[in-house]
Amino acid sequence: MSIYLFHAYNAQITGVLMMINIIISFLAGTYGGYLTDVFGRRRLLLFGEFIKLLASIGIVCANLPVYHFPWLTFVMMFLGNIASGLISPASEAMLIDVSTEKHVPSCMPSIIGRITWH
Repeated sequence: MSIYLFHAYNAQITGVLMMINIIISFLAGTYGGYLTDVFGRRRLLLFGEFIKLLASIGIVCANLPVYHFPWLTFVMMFLGNIASGLISPASEAMLIDVSTEKHVPSCMPSIIGRITWH
């Protein structure tokens, strides 16, 4: 996506847009843990996946052969990354819940989790 935005804008604008996207996705992930506790995993996963579907459809519509809207592509990508960040804690928690204790270290998404799980 950064190459696409680089061709539409210059390198500085693309860098700032990507940085904003990463920061907001990280913040959405931390907030997603709270929302998982409030609304439940299933409801949050369904909502997040639906938002990701709408964002994907928006990206397709923004890049039809007839016209291109790079700003709409970025907004839809931004929305999809927020949804991914929101559902990430719920999906990681479900992965650990359904795995056996023998397989939990290989399911942990981070190196710290693999080191500290015994």
